[in-house]
Amino acid sequence: LRAQRKNKEYYTEKIIPLKSIDDVRLFLREWLKYKYGQKPIVFDSILFEKSKEQMNLFLKRKGYYYGEVLGEIIYKKNKTAKAFYSIQTGAPYVIDSIFVKCGNSAVSGAYNKFLRKKKESMGIDPLKGQLFDLDYLSSYRDDIAKYMRNEALYGFNATNITMSVDTNKTTKKVILGLVFGARMIPSTVNKDSLVAVSQAPARIHEVHYHLSDTSMLKVPFTTYLNNPSLEIKDSIDNQFLKTKNILFYKELFYTKKKREEKHIKDKDSLNPERMVFIHFNGKQPIISADILELQNYLEMTNIYKEDYLERSYRSLNQLGVFSTIKPTIIELPGHQLDVHYFLSPAKKQSFSFDPKFTSSFGLLGTAASIKYTNKNLFGGAEKLTLTLGGGFESQPAVFDDGTRSGASFNTFEFGPSLKLDIPGLFPTKVTLFSKRQKPRTLISIGYNYEKRAIFDRNVFQLNYNWKF
Repeated sequence: LRAQRKNKEYYTEKIIPLKSIDDVRLFLREWLKYKYGQKPIVFDSILFEKSKEQMNLFLKRKGYYYGEVLGEIIYKKNKTAKAFYSIQTGAPYVIDSIFVKCGNSAVSGAYNKFLRKKKESMGIDPLKGQLFDLDYLSSYRDDIAKYMRNEALYGFNATNITMSVDTNKTTKKVILGLVFGARMIPSTVNKDSLVAVSQAPARIHEVHYHLSDTSMLKVPFTTYLNNPSLEIKDSIDNQFLKTKNILFYKELFYTKKKREEKHIKDKDSLNPERMVFIHFNGKQPIISADILELQNYLEMTNIYKEDYLERSYRSLNQLGVFSTIKPTIIELPGHQLDVHYFLSPAKKQSFSFDPKFTSSFGLLGTAASIKYTNKNLFGGAEKLTLTLGGGFESQPAVFDDGTRSGASFNTFEFGPSLKLDIPGLFPTKVTLFSKRQKPRTLISIGYNYEKRAIFDRNVFQLNYNWKF
């Protein structure tokens, strides 16, 4: 019938394809609504009461134990509701006095130093007169633990500090006690139990670098170990390959200043603080021993500091030679520590290709560059970057008689460049300066050739910089 009304022989059903809501083109209003607008929130009386409970808990954590949170819901005709909260904080609890319980002279001495520095930085007592704020006290306890670990008290944790609290409801005053307990470590007899040990300043016994790498080998790793059934994982950390050879680096002498401090007269006395053990596979380490030693701040015979461990990690990471860096501390009897750095080398060489297309004032251009990078060129963390770049560009003629039409690539440019980043002040020894200074030498060479219709240009550039 529809076909007859339209004077057609047959009727074809029109089928409208369904589209996903994600594929629909949105207008400005819908775009703002669905892209940045907030979804409608259905009122839930349970969540409303829960919100009041959470606000009450927050007040108590901040020291307002007798605060009150009231709520009211106002319903509107358009099926919407507004939530109103009224908060009465009341008088807060304030820390009135503090006492400290500690049976360890090393811990109590370190805490007294921490307290003096805290008062100097804040200008007031960090606890007395402060609100009884649980978040603040937790942060304060973490600060103490961090300071203790930087005072050679290895393994000191915030859980070693407990707080004793005595409150007065009438005066809203708090007597706060800091109780320093013993450090708990896993038992050597029963691994499921903990034993208490006394805290004492810890010193570094030995420093080890484990270069978990087989790139220097010309034979299979199991053949190199001379025993195919031998365990190929390291005995200390099985995430890394076993290393066969050991190099004991001991080439640096005491400086004049160090000899005077330690009252050493012999100028040829080796400095034990600058000695490290390097574990590697093959004939030699993939990176020189003096470069590795310069990255370590937990020096042999010195006291332990957590900041030095973090600084050593950052320093090794900044070399850009290793993909994985894992420091491990092993405790020894007599409050001594062995430091182990497990290192997996990163990919030494890489290539990249970067094509570009440009358009400026209707003038087209194309360019491309190839970059080669070597992160450890001579085995001393020297970074070499070689770039070859070139391109064509369409430039308007300076003197145009109007006889030519269209545009062509009439400008050619080519420019290789080489950059070498060397640790230390080349050509002097890398160990000439202290670890904190970390100078670098930047050598760059560049050449650029440009050819246009009206001139040719050659530019050569050589830079030699020292960076501190």
